[in-house]
Amino acid sequence: MQVQNTCDKPKRILVIDGGGLRGLASLMVIDEIMKAVIGRSRKIMLPCEVFDLICGTSVGGFVSILLGRLGMDCETAIKHYEEAMKKLVKNSGNDSEIWNNVAKQEFINTSEFYNHLNSIVRDISGSPDVPMKLAAEDSQDPRRHSNAKTFVTVMEGKPNKSHNPSRTHAIRSYTNHKTLSAPHVDRHWTIPEVVLAAIGSPFYISPLGVKTDREREFQDAGLCGYNNPIDIALQEFSSDWLQGPIGTVISLGTGLRGFLPDSPPRSTVWYPQPAFVQELSRKVFHEKLTKEDGQDDGVNENVAYAIRELAGIARDSVLAHHRFEENHAHSCDYYYRIDEPFGLGQFDLVDVGRTEDIRNQVKNWMRVNGSTLVADIASKLVDEGDHFTDKEAATYMKPPPPPSDTVKGYNKRMDEPRPTRIQDYLRNFEVLFVVDDSASMEGDRWKETRDALADIAEYAFELNVHTVSMRFLNDAIYVRGLQTKAKVLSLFDKVQPNYTTPIGAVLNAVFGQHLGRIDAAVQQGESEYSKIPPLDIIVLTDGMPTDKPAEVVSEAVKRLRSSHYHPNTMGVQFVQIGDEDLAKDALTELVMGDNTKIVDTVPYRGVVTSKMLQRILLGGVHPNIRTMLPVDMLAK
Repeated sequence: MQVQNTCDKPKRILVIDGGGLRGLASLMVIDEIMKAVIGRSRKIMLPCEVFDLICGTSVGGFVSILLGRLGMDCETAIKHYEEAMKKLVKNSGNDSEIWNNVAKQEFINTSEFYNHLNSIVRDISGSPDVPMKLAAEDSQDPRRHSNAKTFVTVMEGKPNKSHNPSRTHAIRSYTNHKTLSAPHVDRHWTIPEVVLAAIGSPFYISPLGVKTDREREFQDAGLCGYNNPIDIALQEFSSDWLQGPIGTVISLGTGLRGFLPDSPPRSTVWYPQPAFVQELSRKVFHEKLTKEDGQDDGVNENVAYAIRELAGIARDSVLAHHRFEENHAHSCDYYYRIDEPFGLGQFDLVDVGRTEDIRNQVKNWMRVNGSTLVADIASKLVDEGDHFTDKEAATYMKPPPPPSDTVKGYNKRMDEPRPTRIQDYLRNFEVLFVVDDSASMEGDRWKETRDALADIAEYAFELNVHTVSMRFLNDAIYVRGLQTKAKVLSLFDKVQPNYTTPIGAVLNAVFGQHLGRIDAAVQQGESEYSKIPPLDIIVLTDGMPTDKPAEVVSEAVKRLRSSHYHPNTMGVQFVQIGDEDLAKDALTELVMGDNTKIVDTVPYRGVVTSKMLQRILLGGVHPNIRTMLPVDMLAK
């Protein structure tokens, strides 16, 4: 499916709130949405290809730039976000540093953060001075894309109770010829400058001072009512390039409800009263700070000021959502709002060092009710594809239900999309590497394979998982729960490549052992059967088989079917080591007929490395999805 940005096609908008430095969860939720989009469309797509407008305030503006202006995929954006934030907040996983800055009214040194932003932009575009505004259509800018427009909101001047719209500016990646409530600032904005202006605040990050026609100061637009910039996003549709109907609007919050009373306010008239601010200040003092001179019973005036402003920011985000829902939702086809804290505490202002906690909370949310919502969102963003354009897209697809007569009690991982991170993969799949130790593997191929597997084993050891095993075609060594690099190197040093390539015989033994294990578990009941994860068998070979593995695979497929086991119980990937044409032809023959139900092949891709093996592991396709792919795609 080709996504096109035409005047008559309903536009898709992504709006990302600010609120502290809490953008990681938003990126992870967008990642889940994109996985569903790719699985549905059956095509690899980027957020900037799915959305017509991506916008945000504060840290949401930073996220918008990564996905929109710089055109990153979610995984890359998460990586850059984490690396950049660690340059800003040194004490990862602990909010005390930020709250101490607030209490002492000291700004964080942003020089390392700014330099890192420059390096990100330089690596992508070739220069750190590339402007926020995209160049002309005929430009050579490598991040010139035809779809998603991006804007980031900033506030000019200092915060006050008066939410004067004229002080709010939208710094855009595009030209807007009309004057809106968020006017353009006539200046050559670089991307790092926009990020610094967006996250500046009177609490802990110095506002950005710039010179245009006069000295001006810019900071977080959440301080003047636009933490949730959905109103500005809607106004952008009076401009020429966004003419046309609004299709789907997705609004992501950062879970700031901890700064609001139990019954969220429904009007801007609400302002946090002294007793409410004092109560929250004491909580912050006891949770985040240590008592110092000049503090009255745990209340610090600077902390109290920050809490008043943060409560106002949280209030304005909620009200912007309610306003849109009540007054403007009719102007678009579909509107979704997701606003969860995802593992961050009531007063956590930063998500640095909390990646796994947040990721686990997002996964839990997906398991409880998020997956249904995300699937619904994806159905509104893209049409369902009728065929896969490449094999990678198939890894994101949710597997179809197994046949109705499938034995119950199987591991539920078999019904979920394949993991996209190696740590998730190793924790949820069983992996058996079958290494060709025939005579033709001697020399560089043997050393490459040994070193690559050693790195995988070391990584499994660091994760404390025992799911990676290894055996050889000829030697009797079989190690279950491979651990440590030294162990793998020692095993390889004990084996001398020799003899033939009996792939069929070894697979016959492996299939028999695994299916026998399942037979026994089924007899013991669902509690035991559900503990057996799906098995991925990775055969690393450089030569022609000396027996008939295709026949062995065919018999295994028949046994799976006759036993009524889940189609995704086990799969085999044949990875070609070396570029022998005969070996390539032999591997291609393995994906003919019913064998495609469990077999995939990976042709020669150059020197074997641990990174290549990780890509192969993550690039596997569920057996019941493989049957949807053409044979020539399985052999790529």
